[in-house]
Amino acid sequence: MSPSRSRIYVIGYHQSAFGKLGPMSIQEMISAAAEGAAADAGIQLANVDVGSIAGLLAPVLNGQTLMSGMLAMVPGMAGKNIETVENACASGGQAILSVAGKLLLGMGDVGIAIGLEKMRTADGKMDGVLIGQALGTASHPDNREGKVFIFPHLFAEVMDRYMKEWGVTEEEFAHVPVNMYRHANLNPLAQMNKVPMSVEKVMTLDGPNRYVVDGLPLKTFECSQISDGYAALILATQAGIDKLGIPRSKVVELAGFGQATD
Repeated sequence: MSPSRSRIYVIGYHQSAFGKLGPMSIQEMISAAAEGAAADAGIQLANVDVGSIAGLLAPVLNGQTLMSGMLAMVPGMAGKNIETVENACASGGQAILSVAGKLLLGMGDVGIAIGLEKMRTADGKMDGVLIGQALGTASHPDNREGKVFIFPHLFAEVMDRYMKEWGVTEEEFAHVPVNMYRHANLNPLAQMNKVPMSVEKVMTLDGPNRYVVDGLPLKTFECSQISDGYAALILATQAGIDKLGIPRSKVVELAGFGQATD
């Protein structure tokens, strides 16, 4: 492999705040992600050779499968090597791996990876049953019977089994969401940026915080949020940054990556 293509760098990045994006459409999200990342890299989208876009929930919640075509509609992206990828909760990461692989194969020197989800309606509301169904499509069919919110139910069963196997308490598990919320409080783009959390709050069954499944230990505050959001990375080989005139000191190397599926 040519040394100019064996190393890959992140040259641009853009993301939305996560939470509620209101009436913003899937097309508008894709356009904003692509154009924002290109602006951050200081390049034109016409300089991008390849792309990958991911969104696990789009087919069910948004009625959209061919998001690659929507990326091709963004000015500068028409006619390029783009595909839609999916790998459950790792779909955004899969888009990055896909672009990296194309660059290593010599299909181009500059690529864009986009991940997105739109889980709420234009007025910010959500259909919990539909979302549970959409997320549940990422599970094995044999694990769905009798479950409305399939993944929270499955995770509650895993948590219960772990607690019984290793003697862990609910209070010890309550430290996990506290740590996650603390991270969110430091990130201005995080959905729960302004929400404090404590072990006491996690352990108190009140208001929105309840057991997800009767008889199992997982509580609402220990679950992830219903969210809208998007993010994009622009990647380039050494040949790509040389062609674009971007100095090595201004980029971050994608030092290692791999994939395993279970």
